[in-house]
Amino acid sequence: MPLVIPKSGEVQYIPSEEVLAEILGHSNFDGEDWAIGDRLIFEDGTESLIKQEPGEQFHVWDDPTPADFEEVKRVIGVSSATGWPDLFRIAEIDQSRRQLRQTVRALPWKFGCLGILCVGVLIGLSFLIRIPLWLSSVVVGVTLLLMAACAGDILYDRARLRAAEQRDRKAA
Repeated sequence: MPLVIPKSGEVQYIPSEEVLAEILGHSNFDGEDWAIGDRLIFEDGTESLIKQEPGEQFHVWDDPTPADFEEVKRVIGVSSATGWPDLFRIAEIDQSRRQLRQTVRALPWKFGCLGILCVGVLIGLSFLIRIPLWLSSVVVGVTLLLMAACAGDILYDRARLRAAEQRDRKAA
């Protein structure tokens, strides 16, 4: 479960080395704000840099070297960590909290846009044709289902955060 410390942007907790390898396999880092030379910190206390061999299509990481725990704590901003496992637990919880906040902040915009879309479709259809009541109900129903899907994202992020916090309590 590596941490990525990009030159620009926030530290990211990656669930596994397999996920990291998949992201590095994309030419644009699968949309992440990473670059060649960004640091990777592994749970065993080693670090590597993202690199790309000349002529190769995919990114990889170089050979791991021992990382300075105090320096990593300072860069990540987790001064309360007492060891590598503690540092990774705190980083996972912090990332889950950030994702939950981002999802909640985007929710009013999503609901507003879906509501405006629903009203626009109903008004547009009413001008074009006399729409029956059942068709209006279908449009409203689909809009409500899309809103419920957005709310489901919040429930998922909250569940992930709770699970990470429970693992943290068990480890403490």
